[in-house]
Amino acid sequence: MIKNKSVGWMLVLVMIPWVKLMAEEGRRGAEREQVQEKADIKAQEARQIRDEGSHATPQVTSGASEASIGMEFVRVPGGCFQMGSEEQDRHNEEKPIHEVCLDTFEIARHEITQGQWQAVMGSNPAYFSPCGKGCPVENISWNDVHEFIRKLNAKGVGHYRLPTEAEWEYACRSGGKDTEFSGNIDAQQVAWYANNSENRTHQVATKAANKLGIHDMSGNVWEWVEDARAPYTSSSQKNPLNDKGFTRILRGGAWDFIANYAHCVHRYDAPPDMRSFDIGARLARSP
Repeated sequence: MIKNKSVGWMLVLVMIPWVKLMAEEGRRGAEREQVQEKADIKAQEARQIRDEGSHATPQVTSGASEASIGMEFVRVPGGCFQMGSEEQDRHNEEKPIHEVCLDTFEIARHEITQGQWQAVMGSNPAYFSPCGKGCPVENISWNDVHEFIRKLNAKGVGHYRLPTEAEWEYACRSGGKDTEFSGNIDAQQVAWYANNSENRTHQVATKAANKLGIHDMSGNVWEWVEDARAPYTSSSQKNPLNDKGFTRILRGGAWDFIANYAHCVHRYDAPPDMRSFDIGARLARSP
């Protein structure tokens, strides 16, 4: 009898680890199924966004002045949106979410190119000048961009400017929609960034556009906006512009940064005289 009890206890001791192992395997299997389900949902969302974007009909406009240097603008209908992010993995400077309402404006379909900069300024400061006239101009400061704008406005057609930070995010998010990158939840589809850039800039508008028909708002080069850096507040705002402060806001990420920086809500800043081989700009104007 004692012998039988000993055998029974031995069987119990052998079975306990096995039961725990099976339970752990079951838990891991359920987690894998949940991860796969989420991945399938994200893939489906990405395909849907891509397909919708492919049927988008952007309202592209150009006047005599910008047509002469190949510049096109997309009309962005005004509206209200929730600016910023409260996501747990996002940065503090993107918080809190706050309502912003904007009037209709126009924004360039892509970043200022080396060819466009050369046509206005008579020189090409780009570090990646071998990339060609159709690549974004970089190595330009916020001050340099304002001189470019001054010369372009002197031509007498239109009033060109940098977009405000709120306009930039609203346009990046296809009119304030809830999207991670500009036009897709998959950075590979819309952005040149550290994982796919081969350590250089690329021709503009070679990645997919967002739903407004705007290219490269995620990746390729950082883009100056008009605003100085300031923390967000929770109050609702109408056509906000902060010009009080020293450093100026950069948006969109760049070819040498990971995808997290190409997120539509991400904020970066630098002194207005800062030049770098990953900093460029795009223009805006009021209709």
